[in-house]
Amino acid sequence: MKTRKAVVGENYGDLWRSPGVLSGSPTLTVTPPASGATFGGTMSPVCGPGVISSIANDRRTITLSAAIEAPVTPPNGLVGDQYGAVAIVGQRGGFALAKVAYFEDSTTVVLAEPLPHTVDVSDILADSGGVASLQWLTYSYTLSAADFGTDTKRNFSAVVEYTERQGGSAPARISRDRSLLHVVRAPFDTGLDELGLLAAVPHLVVPGAQDSLEPQIASALTHLETFVQRQLPDGKYPDDIDGAQFRPAHIMLTQWAIMTARSVIQNEPPDMTLYDRAMESVGEQMDRLNWLDADGDGRVDEGEADYNAGASLVVGGTFTDAYADDISYPGTGQAR
Repeated sequence: MKTRKAVVGENYGDLWRSPGVLSGSPTLTVTPPASGATFGGTMSPVCGPGVISSIANDRRTITLSAAIEAPVTPPNGLVGDQYGAVAIVGQRGGFALAKVAYFEDSTTVVLAEPLPHTVDVSDILADSGGVASLQWLTYSYTLSAADFGTDTKRNFSAVVEYTERQGGSAPARISRDRSLLHVVRAPFDTGLDELGLLAAVPHLVVPGAQDSLEPQIASALTHLETFVQRQLPDGKYPDDIDGAQFRPAHIMLTQWAIMTARSVIQNEPPDMTLYDRAMESVGEQMDRLNWLDADGDGRVDEGEADYNAGASLVVGGTFTDAYADDISYPGTGQAR
């Protein structure tokens, strides 16, 4: 199950991407792990929608009849892999999914890729008498820090409920996207970003359908966190330790995921060398942690620094064999 993390004492801005065009707005409901009232509300799209007046012959350049509603104009930040997922929608139900690359100006949007030729642009534009809309598929909602309390707490249930658009004559289909939400003092993070990754491994290339390597970095971090969690003492979590010391393993796991995705596409067996080296690095770091926040107060207390946890941890071949199957290959939708 997916996880989200809020920080104690801070509001939490939740982002959720719809798998397609929705009927109405999604709702976010958060339920405490033991007792207490649920909280949440109706999510809003990050911007838009905009009314389309034309689509150029390049099938990428879209002209809107007016500037869209957004925090800034033009909303240049609402583009790319993270925020740029959109749908071009006709009122009779036809639509095409796409990604916004950038705004030329407040009414001109350029897509990352041309619309496929299987999409009849003229039909979409004529779908509702010449009116089609550009709708953003990323929604947001801000949860108040007061709803979470004043201490760390794990395993809130977070459910996004939404209705996919099926057309006027089709029955509504209600779906739910479930995840766990943890309230922590400092989310586990190695500090690795794309610049750091490319400094360590300069030959890596961004896949053609992406704007950056951030999806692979994020996926590798999720799996690294799973590996680390399996080796911590009961009741302790990766959010209780210094993630920076696991950056070399994070780099190797990210590199391995990128290279393995290419192998999957080319129908070749993956090379496990980098994966095994990453697991060895995790084991080495787990033998002596820079810091383990044993009492969960967010402070480095006596006995918590240079924590020798090696005697209580399980590392090596069994660990690798047990959890390697959890790795997914970003960009392919496949797992080992």
